[in-house]
Amino acid sequence: MKLLCKMGIALLIFMNFFYAMPQTASAKTPAESNLADSCKTVGIAETGLPEKENIQMIDEKENEQMPDTCYELKTGESIILGTTSDGGTITMSCVGTSMDLARAGKKTSTKIYNINHNMAGVETLVIVVQLECTWYPNGEAGYISNLRGTYTIKNKLWSCKWDEDNKSSTNYYHALWLDMTYLGSSYSRLFAASYDPFNSTLSFGTAP
Repeated sequence: MKLLCKMGIALLIFMNFFYAMPQTASAKTPAESNLADSCKTVGIAETGLPEKENIQMIDEKENEQMPDTCYELKTGESIILGTTSDGGTITMSCVGTSMDLARAGKKTSTKIYNINHNMAGVETLVIVVQLECTWYPNGEAGYISNLRGTYTIKNKLWSCKWDEDNKSSTNYYHALWLDMTYLGSSYSRLFAASYDPFNSTLSFGTAP
């Protein structure tokens, strides 16, 4: 009888200790679930080197410079892309620029943009776009070999895709179009890279 009483007391103490310990939740909280859903889609597109062009023999008509409507955002700069049907504003800012050292004559330049939705004074990051351009600086014989665009959707109310039927790739100019959708409305944005053969430099541009 005494043994049973001792076992009962020991079991009671163990149960009280167990329920007093911090419990680890196995299911995600609603906030965690929303965060997981918000970073759900990544899309990649590439221009590639023009198939019919001879890199060493440049045809000026086939190698247009970046259109005048394009402009390059410096790190920290932002622009307004438009307005949404719910009265919000779409803005885009450049958050990073980098360039790798040339290897075997090749350089890789990167540009990163944040696309935000501003509504009633609240700014929400909705899409991140990264451009990576591979190019060869060599005066008039230099060229762009590829422009790679990667988008990451950060808000589940937005969707986007690269327009595979509307991209450009010449020796001096490569461009990709990104189609974005929000609440049934669509917005398109041009992302481009341009090589300047006179000073062997590369610039990124964007335009509506």
